[in-house]
Amino acid sequence: ADQMSETLPTWHLFASGYHLAQMDVDKDSQNLTLVPNYARVAIYDSSTSNYYDYVRIDLRGHTSAKFTKKGHGLRFAKAHPLTMKDSVTREDIEEIRKTSLISEFADPSKMRQMIAFWLFRKTGNLVPFDFPVRCNLNGEFYQLAFNSERFTDELVEDVYGLDKYGYSWKNVGTMKSGSSTTAGGIEKKTPDDEDESNITVLENELRAELKSLGAQSGEEDISGLTAFVEEKFDLPAWINYLASARITQEMDDVWANVCVYHDNPDMKDGVRGTGVWMPLGYDFNLSFGQWYYNDITSGTYTGLMATNDWFKSHPFYGGNRVRCWKSPAMATTVNYGNDGFEAVWQSAKFRRLYLRRLRTLMGEELKEPGTPETEVPFMVKMREMADLMRADAALDDAKWPNDSSDSAIQVWTDAARPQNMDAGIDDIWNNYVVPRREHLYVTHSITNTARAVGYGSNLNAGI
Repeated sequence: ADQMSETLPTWHLFASGYHLAQMDVDKDSQNLTLVPNYARVAIYDSSTSNYYDYVRIDLRGHTSAKFTKKGHGLRFAKAHPLTMKDSVTREDIEEIRKTSLISEFADPSKMRQMIAFWLFRKTGNLVPFDFPVRCNLNGEFYQLAFNSERFTDELVEDVYGLDKYGYSWKNVGTMKSGSSTTAGGIEKKTPDDEDESNITVLENELRAELKSLGAQSGEEDISGLTAFVEEKFDLPAWINYLASARITQEMDDVWANVCVYHDNPDMKDGVRGTGVWMPLGYDFNLSFGQWYYNDITSGTYTGLMATNDWFKSHPFYGGNRVRCWKSPAMATTVNYGNDGFEAVWQSAKFRRLYLRRLRTLMGEELKEPGTPETEVPFMVKMREMADLMRADAALDDAKWPNDSSDSAIQVWTDAARPQNMDAGIDDIWNNYVVPRREHLYVTHSITNTARAVGYGSNLNAGI
């Protein structure tokens, strides 16, 4: 057996031949009357000396399920939920049943989702835990994985402490009535009832409000929309989420991964909710410049993205007037905009609030151009975690090499990718952080008179 990690939690997984084969099978694409049983593993956590038996394990991911190195969902027994310490936040994890082991195979730095969650939590957002775990399988090194909490009723109710009668939705996509786009499919997580109408009601109301604006949209406060957002949205939560997401340049929320929660206004157990909607961050692997290669099939771009306002780098990316056009020549092509984001950014009043929050986070998290890496908090955290992960990351790279000819990797990014964790972190610093803050501090500064200020892909955001 390989030498145990001295720095990371180590999980020893044990599985028989049948379960080894079944753990990498996509159950959602199969007839479960033919294959009714999920795979099971036993797990010994040497960091806590806890032994967990009969843990359900299943294949996770949409595009990532095609990777050679797989990610898996885990469900622990009710009688023995997971208890351990988060190695990123140093907080205790107690009585968790539904979590996952994420492979991060497409990210050479292995840091993007973990550090994005860390930054979002630091800036006041509700996000899952996500931290590295060394996994051995039947006595041999298996993979460096990331214990990442799933978006379930457990996360919403027990971890976030939100009302169990509230409606939580995973992967709501563009929030467009009748045409909402999402990769994995919209899923209602709470409450446990048959009512799946309230997300449709919100989408219909949003579409009606936005359509009513007509030619007036973009520059003036519209009283009807403003009143709607103030009544229906937890506006501080939306502004904080959007500002945090544009610091990390989260590329996958607008059309797919954004999740939402509706505080149920009906009387339940003597308590009436506020009736407002709030965003919940989830699935941040396309961040810090990483992008989905099939978004631009021509192969025009290589390397990380940080400054392309026609793609996903604009501070107002996600609104209906700052969509992912891919290039100026495609600016008349129908593409993804998010009606929830648009409802916030359509109002000049709300855009000013958002820009104020964005500027605050720029100063606290990105820092001004020229500031050294050692003074950028999330870069410091990346290097700290790299010191803990380095030995196991090297084993992982050797066992699961990123083959640049692998079509599943190619749809995620281009072939000129760094080949190890430290080079991946250097790439984030040199080719995302440095140009990104120049883009926000200079290109989109209110003092940049070379570009008109306004709300559109070709306009200066006016920070």
